[in-house]
Amino acid sequence: MANQKTEGALLNKVWNIANVLAAAGVGFTDYITQLTYILFLKMDDEKEELGLGSSIPEGYKWADLIKLNGTDLVDKYEEILEELSKDEGLIGTIFTKATNKIDRPVMLKKVIDMVSEENWYMMEGDFKGAIYEGILEKNGQDKKSGAGQYFTPRALINAIVDVIDPIMSICVNRVKM
Repeated sequence: MANQKTEGALLNKVWNIANVLAAAGVGFTDYITQLTYILFLKMDDEKEELGLGSSIPEGYKWADLIKLNGTDLVDKYEEILEELSKDEGLIGTIFTKATNKIDRPVMLKKVIDMVSEENWYMMEGDFKGAIYEGILEKNGQDKKSGAGQYFTPRALINAIVDVIDPIMSICVNRVKM
């Protein structure tokens, strides 16, 4: 299992994965979704390795995916997405109408290999939030996509909280320390 990295290193890793997805012709909204599916499978595997059980049925897990290459890999990924979308519980909700947008086997393998290098499950919640914010911020910088409407910088949010509720702001800042 890989060592934990700094927030910046993990954001860089996510952007490297996003660049692979973009090179595969996957658009911004699709690569967030595809990365979510792949990370969910990886994190479920890590959770199971820790003895915490798995939410995913046998035959549709990370271990079933990572051992494959070529069209077998793409076919299995699509099978996993289809099968998990049929689940009646939370898994089905997460994978509702899940479809594969990474149709080039070499690109899918590269993304899976890059995700495999990290331990995502044990990552602190702030890292996961920072990754999501980083994705939104980077996309927001793309003027032609109009994506800036999704992102409000954390510094601005903190300033708004400070002005609206200074007592709450003091409490939040103390908890962060």
